[in-house]
This record gives sequence, structure tokens and C-alpha cells, in this order.
Amino acid sequence: MKKNNSKIYSSPKEKMESIEQEIDQIFEDMTEKQKNIYDAAVDLFAEFGYAGTSTNQIARKAGVAEGLIFKHFQSKQKLFNFIALPVIQKVMLPVLRKKVITLLDKEYPDFKIFLKAIFLERVGFAREHTSMLKIWIQAMLFNSDLRSFAEEKLTSEIFPVVSDFIRQHQDKGILKKVEPQLIFRSVLSSILGFVIVRVILFPDKKWKSDEKEVEDLVQIMFDGIKK
Repeated sequence: MKKNNSKIYSSPKEKMESIEQEIDQIFEDMTEKQKNIYDAAVDLFAEFGYAGTSTNQIARKAGVAEGLIFKHFQSKQKLFNFIALPVIQKVMLPVLRKKVITLLDKEYPDFKIFLKAIFLERVGFAREHTSMLKIWIQAMLFNSDLRSFAEEKLTSEIFPVVSDFIRQHQDKGILKKVEPQLIFRSVLSSILGFVIVRVILFPDKKWKSDEKEVEDLVQIMFDGIKK
């Protein structure tokens, strides 16, 4: 009987950090053919999704033998993880944290102006990194380890940055006295929903300008939809 040498991890975070170390090592030693496989996989996963992309398609687009994918990445799932984890760990979350800190360093006469700035910045980021955003969405939907890892990072690295800012506006009577985490989740959900609909699902729809769409959305967030 074949011995199972799979390592047992105490948490999704430990598992993802272990995988990240492996990925960093591969990136350091990446050959031209491995880079071609990586680039081809990013394009195909973003366009057709994980389920709609085969290793044969990736190999053809990369101009390599299919067996080379398994030699370097072992499986389609591991190749997807190789792409998705750095997207979360090195692109999405660090850039979000940096942008939030930059925005919080400014003075805002109105909390609505701050929200508008956050929305517009995220829309711009999504347009610049659309392929990576599509892969991130797939990872969040279908990989529970990556989802738990991202949730932990959001809770430990992003929320503390904005919680004091929320409390300050609660003390001023601008925001309701509810748990700051509830406000954080509500705003985050609104941003993600708007970006996905605007940039991913219906990019060719005849929208108003980004600024006008965001202004209307922020107004609804504050005043609701009741007449």
C-alpha cells in the first residue's frame, strides 16, 4: 500500500503559508517555459474559469508539452493555487491595505467623500487587474482554505486600519453606534458587489460615469432606498 506523506496542518493559515513558501521557491527558479505556462494559465483561467480550462489548453497556449505542466506543477489545482495565492497575498490585500492607509491619511469633510474615494479607487484597480480579479473570485468561491486565509488577513490587517476611523465618525454622530465590524463588512460587500457587476459581469453596459454611479450608490448607502 502506498504511504500517504501528506502533511497535516493545524489551520488553513498554516497550510497557505507552507504553500506560499513553495511558490516563492518556484518563482525564484522559474524557467522561461514555466513562465509561459504561468502566463497562459492566468489568461485561460480568467477567461474560461477553472472548470472550463484544461491542462491541454494551457499547454497549447504556452507552446509546451502537456506533461511539462505536471512535471513542474503536479496538477491543475496546484497550478491554480500557484497563481491564486500570490494574487491574494502579494497583490489584492497588500495593495488594498496600502490604499486604505493612504486615503485615511487625508482629511475628509464628509464621510461620504471618503467612501466615494474608496469606491473609485477599487474600480480603477479592478480595471487594471481584471484577469487577477477574476481568478481571485474563483479562489474565494471554490477554495475554502484560500477563503479562510483571505478572511484572516482581512480581519487582522485591513479591519484594524479602518476601525478607529469608523469609531471617530460614530463619536461625531455621523455613523450609527453599531459594531464597527458590521459597518466594515457592509461597505466591503457594497464595494465588491459594485466592482464585480461594473467591471466583470457587465463591463459593456451603458453606465453613467464612474463618479456619478458611485455618488448615487454612496447616497443610497446613507439614506436607503425608501422614499
